[in-house]
Amino acid sequence: MANINSGTIKSVLSLTSRNVTNDILNLKVNDTLVVLEDVVQKRVVLSTTASLIVAAADFSKSYVFVNNVSTTSITLVRSNNGDEYMHLAPGQWSWFPWSCSVDLMAETTNHLQTPTLEVMIFELGHNN
Repeated sequence: MANINSGTIKSVLSLTSRNVTNDILNLKVNDTLVVLEDVVQKRVVLSTTASLIVAAADFSKSYVFVNNVSTTSITLVRSNNGDEYMHLAPGQWSWFPWSCSVDLMAETTNHLQTPTLEVMIFELGHNN
């Protein structure tokens, strides 16, 4: 696990397409995040039972980046055998706000291929 110095992060999401639907899709969202705490970066090797990625008690409101760097699918779950809230196929990633009300956990159906989830936590340093 590595900690990176805090600072300002500029996030940009841009979706552009001419033929996803009959309508032209052109969406761009910009946001600037002030990260008051160190950014935590780590890789977690998963098993077929839910592995703790990050404990909620260790953070305040944050943004989370998860990236499936393995060749097998990964599921983010609420608890062991709990509700599934995200499925990442190989190579897929996600960026989402996290209120730190529940622990972040993940599991896989195939532990033989060393499924690995890259995680970065951008802690805002406040609960608003």
